[in-house]
Amino acid sequence: MAGFLALLAAASPVAAQEPGLSGVEVDGVGPLVEEVVPFRQVETYLAVDPTDSTTMIATALADSADGGLAYVTRDGGDTWTRIDGPGDPVFPGGDPMVDFDGQGRAYLSTLASGFSVWRSTDGGRTWSGPAEVGGTLDRQWVVAPESTGDGEQPVYAAARAGRGLDAAIAVFVSGDGGRTFTETARRTPDEGFLNAVNDLEVTGDGTLVLPYLAFTMQSRGREVGRGRQRVLRSRDDGKTWSGPHQAPDRTVFTNAADEDLMYKGLGKGGAALDRSGGEYDGTLYMAWSHVVEGFLQPMLARSRDGGRSWSSPVRVNGGGRRSHHSTPQVAVDPNGVVAVTWNDRRHDPDDQCYHHYVAVSRDGGRTFGEERRISERQTCLPSGYRWQNGGDTQGLVALPTGGFRTVWSGPGPHGPRPWTAEIHVQ
Repeated sequence: MAGFLALLAAASPVAAQEPGLSGVEVDGVGPLVEEVVPFRQVETYLAVDPTDSTTMIATALADSADGGLAYVTRDGGDTWTRIDGPGDPVFPGGDPMVDFDGQGRAYLSTLASGFSVWRSTDGGRTWSGPAEVGGTLDRQWVVAPESTGDGEQPVYAAARAGRGLDAAIAVFVSGDGGRTFTETARRTPDEGFLNAVNDLEVTGDGTLVLPYLAFTMQSRGREVGRGRQRVLRSRDDGKTWSGPHQAPDRTVFTNAADEDLMYKGLGKGGAALDRSGGEYDGTLYMAWSHVVEGFLQPMLARSRDGGRSWSSPVRVNGGGRRSHHSTPQVAVDPNGVVAVTWNDRRHDPDDQCYHHYVAVSRDGGRTFGEERRISERQTCLPSGYRWQNGGDTQGLVALPTGGFRTVWSGPGPHGPRPWTAEIHVQ
């Protein structure tokens, strides 16, 4: 992904905090595997098999190997094993990510000039493919709906197409279980803007929801980009789209003189859908970094109509305001509990090293309890390092029995490597 996004807010959203976070515990905190791989591993991602919740696959970018590493657990996260990729040991290409469909098939994707999609029908033991999608593309997202209906269910992908301003959004669909992908749409929803895909979700009625960031560059002695979050929606597998629908605004800052802020601000945030069947069922959530009083903070907004309209954003954390916090991710468990995780620098007076944090909401994202530090060991990455915030993504999934599992870029002997923990919510 292009290494030049960071965030500077024009206004300070209202915090939404409530005291106490009773009943939230973490366990199993530690490196994903003890095996020492001689690569710095960042940009984690995570998916859980909906047909067997004990099976999960995590990915990480090996930043010096031009490839993605993949790991699998078949005991609910107690133990993990590295998957041998076709590039020995990597899956060639950057921006690795993974998803499962409703039949338990896994799809693992990496980015080169276009992107590749490998598929596994046995929980990650063996992989076929890849399906190759060509073009000048950046930060691909792949989503496999969890529908178990009759017939082959579609697999969707989206990516930024082209370079610079007027970059389009390209959408692809596979009707044969990820063996091939066909481009169904290419849109430049905000002309004169760089349109960067943030996530891809499928609602319960089959609507494809595509959040993206639109920003444009201005020059007034420094490079400043005014940007906003927006959403596209499709009801016909990406052939036609409604929108763009306005989501929470944010300002993008790319001042070369403030490289430290630039790299800390990188991160696409994420989206999550409530499928609990409860009071907030169908609510769509979006998390991202936003500058409040001069410092990056994790924020959340919610939509009750599939992304057409959004609530005012709330700040997820209540402490550590005079430090930068990066790479928020969001998930919703079967009880309707919303969790947001992020990398938090409040304990480092130099504002460089981070701990992994979580906060949860039990009222549909309106308020969050006091945040909880997950990792006791901090991660220290050099200033100016492209993935100083641990990467542009991190892994967070809701568990079918309630609670969450997170995977983030933590400390390691050769630089950062994946760490994991389980989050219990009583």
